[in-house]
Amino acid sequence: MALDPVTPINIETWMNDSNTSNPLSNLARVSAKMAAVLGTLVNLQKLVVEEIAKKIEKIGNLNLKVKSYTNQTDSKPDARAFLGFTAAESLDVLTQMKALGVKDVRFDIWIAVLNANMAANPPVTASLSITNADLSNFSLALQTISESEQNKSQQESLRLQTITNRYTQSNDQASSVIQKDGQNKGTVTNNLRGSGG
Repeated sequence: MALDPVTPINIETWMNDSNTSNPLSNLARVSAKMAAVLGTLVNLQKLVVEEIAKKIEKIGNLNLKVKSYTNQTDSKPDARAFLGFTAAESLDVLTQMKALGVKDVRFDIWIAVLNANMAANPPVTASLSITNADLSNFSLALQTISESEQNKSQQESLRLQTITNRYTQSNDQASSVIQKDGQNKGTVTNNLRGSGG
């Protein structure tokens, strides 16, 4: 028995064709379309996970910086310490903490004072004087935010794994159905794996 010549088809064209009377071809088409969509979702979810990881790293680095400002010669909670070495550094640290969700009613006042001092003529460049207890509270708040982001990271990583598994299943199903359909027709078919994204 001689086989008819195989005419290659473009996968994009095949996926966009209307349903046919062949249920296996229709099932394969739906699975391939689902795999393409899930491939896009996998890539978007990877970006979410990466973004959270960057935020966790930023929080950790800021927390280390805040801890480094603790008064090294006097460890009492009410001992004075400086938030940074310049007004600009103090302003930067306060702004970052506020943006990350650290709450302190004094932030807006401190930020306004630092901005006014730096805008003065001549500019006042002294850093903000606070206490060791303030620094400890800021560090604890940053740690709490970091733990919350780590929990979010775990949830989003699980979501990524679930989407990846569904993507793989859809690709496998499309390939399997196409091969089964080809066997039923006695024709040679290629595996679809990897075509979705």
